[in-house]
Amino acid sequence: MRIKLYFSIVCLFISFSSLADNFNKLTFSLWSKPDLEIFYSLPEKVNEDTKVLFVIHGASRTAESYFTKWYEYTNNKNIILIAPKFDKAAFPSYNSLVVDKKLAQGKGCEYEYSGYCLEPQNNPSNSLSDSISLIFDYFRSKFDIQENSYRIYGHSGGSQFVHRYLLFGQDTRAEKAVMANAGWYTFLKDINYPYGVQDMPISEDRLKWFLSVKGAIMLGDEDTDPNDGSLRNDKGAKEQGNNRFQRGIRYFERNVLIADSLDMPFRWRLQVVKNAAHENSKMIQAAAPFLLEDI
Repeated sequence: MRIKLYFSIVCLFISFSSLADNFNKLTFSLWSKPDLEIFYSLPEKVNEDTKVLFVIHGASRTAESYFTKWYEYTNNKNIILIAPKFDKAAFPSYNSLVVDKKLAQGKGCEYEYSGYCLEPQNNPSNSLSDSISLIFDYFRSKFDIQENSYRIYGHSGGSQFVHRYLLFGQDTRAEKAVMANAGWYTFLKDINYPYGVQDMPISEDRLKWFLSVKGAIMLGDEDTDPNDGSLRNDKGAKEQGNNRFQRGIRYFERNVLIADSLDMPFRWRLQVVKNAAHENSKMIQAAAPFLLEDI
């Protein structure tokens, strides 16, 4: 028993030591927004084949935990893993691409929601619609990365961030994206932002790019609790469905219809993860083969 216990402790120590050796952290400040803490890991050698994967946390803001879970799948691969932490005090509305909720008060706010000014494109200093692009440029320069595309994963609030970033951003370098267990979505419908895109400045070219990305909506088949304390349940959210699973299905189906109306190929996939509720670790397990299949 003592031998087994000693062996387990040694293995655990080695595991943590290995992670610590590759667990890096920096403060990103090369923009007009609040400083951003970023966790990242590097492969043994960065070369022309090195890939980049961004991991976006949920409302828990536990970027460290997300990073650690993903590192289990990337630690032996030629990939740079990047997990930004959108601190709640500095980035309260990160999932809607807004740095800080500012009261509209009818003063030059083009897009208003519940009295707050939401401007994902027209107010760069208060928008995160360029965030991943700027961080990616920084890492490419810092580590001489040759690859000019990246992959991205988001769960829960992170999933909300990812699909809105892909829709409202200007960057077209995301080659694969997984959006897992979002609580609510910005539908491609003529209703007000953030539940829809009415009067939002989205070009047809951007919309076509958005639908042509190799994306995946991943949903836990047991993420069906309509009374989950962290689930948004105002009128706009309830109109999308009673729970996360329903809302995700309807969002995917809506995008299928939009792609068909534009007579274009739709490259997203819908994947239902069995025996999974609102569990990031199970969604990562399902997402890893898709995001890392050719690395």
